[in-house]
Amino acid sequence: MLRLKELRVKFNMTQKELAERLEMSQQAIAKWENGTAEPTVKNLRELAIIFGISVDDLLGNSRIIKTSHLCSYE
Repeated sequence: MLRLKELRVKFNMTQKELAERLEMSQQAIAKWENGTAEPTVKNLRELAIIFGISVDDLLGNSRIIKTSHLCSYE
């Protein structure tokens, strides 16, 4: 979750401040940032709202995947 740290720093927030907004511990934020734990879907949604971005942007999935054909299911 390197993107999380990048956004947190950009928004001038400490881990503790972000943790307080999410009503969780600073240690949880640190674990997300160093990759030893992952946020829940609910946490991802809340983080996206706090930073004003989509969950895809938060996860670094901002590229649109284009396909050359459509699959049909019968």
